[in-house]
Amino acid sequence: MEKEDCLKQRTASISVEPYLATYARKKFDIDPKTGGIKIPDKFNLYHAVWHAMAKWPLERWHIGVKRRVDNPQGNLLIHLPDCREGGIRKNPLYWNYISPRSARVINRELKRLFDWEFHHYVEILLEYHPDITKKEAIARFAKKYALGIDAEDALLKNFQRHEKAVRIFLGLKKNKTSENKVKSTGLSPTDLSAHNAPLLALATNSMLPQVINEGLRLLCESTKDKDDAKK
Repeated sequence: MEKEDCLKQRTASISVEPYLATYARKKFDIDPKTGGIKIPDKFNLYHAVWHAMAKWPLERWHIGVKRRVDNPQGNLLIHLPDCREGGIRKNPLYWNYISPRSARVINRELKRLFDWEFHHYVEILLEYHPDITKKEAIARFAKKYALGIDAEDALLKNFQRHEKAVRIFLGLKKNKTSENKVKSTGLSPTDLSAHNAPLLALATNSMLPQVINEGLRLLCESTKDKDDAKK
């Protein structure tokens, strides 16, 4: 009985978004004794859980009497890490409380991991398998982690937001002028940029001879000054 209590104390239950809980249970191994997910220490999520671990707080429910707060219920059971960081060790038998606020931080870190893998997975499939459509690539990812057919529409919107963010970051945001220009020429955006590349290079390099001549002039003057100083 004491052994079972110790195993229960080694875990913490938190609430995360349902699809993230499903993803985490498929992504990580399940400890056979505790039933919690075991997160490898190579993931930032592992260290986020370690930093979130705390001792159980006490609450006053009567004057002069304290009791431990109720055990929070969640949809994701975590096998707590037992490591030492910065010379500090948190024994999971005692540091096994994760507050709702810390659970939200873990949820955010887990979502960051999910989005990175999801976007990378779909991009690789689309790059090396031109015959696969975007929807088919998303469906493969949903099947891999048993997210269900209902999640595919949400994943498609997720990936579209990712593509839009990448375009904005790279300065490739679409506008009406460029769209009309593409329609009038009948070229794709990629072909259009390739068509204008020599003109852009010429405009950029139009001042290049003047810059080179100015550099040579300054070099000659500095050499002449050194010779005069030696004399």
